[in-house]
Amino acid sequence: ETVLPRGSAVLLALEYEPGLSGEMQTASEAVIRQLAANDVRLTVISTSPTGPILAESLLAKAGMDPAFVVNLGYLAGGSTGMQSFGLAPVQAAPATLQGQLAPWNSGTLAGVTRLSDFNAVVVLTDDPDKGRNWVEQVQPALGGKPLLMVSSAQAAPLLLPYYNSGQVQGILSGITGAAGYESLTQSSGTASLLRSSYQYGMLLTALLILAGSLITGIITSITRGKAEKEA
Repeated sequence: ETVLPRGSAVLLALEYEPGLSGEMQTASEAVIRQLAANDVRLTVISTSPTGPILAESLLAKAGMDPAFVVNLGYLAGGSTGMQSFGLAPVQAAPATLQGQLAPWNSGTLAGVTRLSDFNAVVVLTDDPDKGRNWVEQVQPALGGKPLLMVSSAQAAPLLLPYYNSGQVQGILSGITGAAGYESLTQSSGTASLLRSSYQYGMLLTALLILAGSLITGIITSITRGKAEKEA
């Protein structure tokens, strides 16, 4: 488990598309809430054009104070842009989503001019290729600071090798993983409610199948008995 001091500077990379925003918001909700509770100074960036706007919605839902957030907006150039950001973030992301000069080394970004100045990087992704790019292009520039991931259930199997190799220090997968995280941190959230609903649904399905089997068996027995009497 990675423990961040209060007031830590954290880079949040939002790398999922609107079609999976429901799962990804639920999967990352508890993580964002915990960051907010620790008064973390959050810097947001995305290599997806829709990512910065999705981040605004995610952070608002999780109750993150906007005063502790800098949104650097869209990072163009794919893996090349990510490599440039890893080497020289001030030059690669000079402005915020609102078009203002990014406040590097001041305010929310106080003490941050390199990626290794962040206490941690958290990547939210539904795309294993984008997850891999963060590992390959950005992780070497972190200077040993943890790279953490929240992934969709579909992307997790392809990202686990990076966790097993130690390049990613923590990974949380899908709604089931989020529910486990909420249980670990003794917090309740959407993931726990959805998992409970799913479990109840599976139990109800099993009971309906059992009831259907019993009814079919009874009907078959009655039909067979009538046929034997008529014979």
